Amino acid sequence: MMSKEIISLYRAGGIRLVILMFVLVLMFFVSVTAADSGNVSVYKGAFSGEWSGEVNGMAINGIFSVSISADGNVSGAFSGFVSGTISGTVNASGEIKAQGSAGLGEWVGNLSVSGGRLSGNGEWKGYGGGGTWSSK
Repeated sequence: MMSKEIISLYRAGGIRLVILMFVLVLMFFVSVTAADSGNVSVYKGAFSGEWSGEVNGMAINGIFSVSISADGNVSGAFSGFVSGTISGTVNASGEIKAQGSAGLGEWVGNLSVSGGRLSGNGEWKGYGGGGTWSSK
């Protein structure tokens, strides 16, 4: 009789352990998924800066300004040697990927927030050349 009771208690404890492990693993995956989706709203705001580079051996430069919505959508404009619009997205890691009109096809880079101030820097390419951009 005693061995059946011990086996029964062992099985009940084993089931509880399996359930506990399942819950812990589930919580881990939920937290990883939440961290991966992140919170892009920390980058909500606006900033401006300068861009420069070279196209077909000719040095060019200008200024830009962008706004970022709470859902990570980027919109803005640039001017200088050429002028146009900028539109794209930013992810929870602060990586910005945007398209520019007027031949300045791709703007990529990283954003950061320090003391409530949004800033960033990166590269652009297109129109037969490329260069860099950074906030002021």
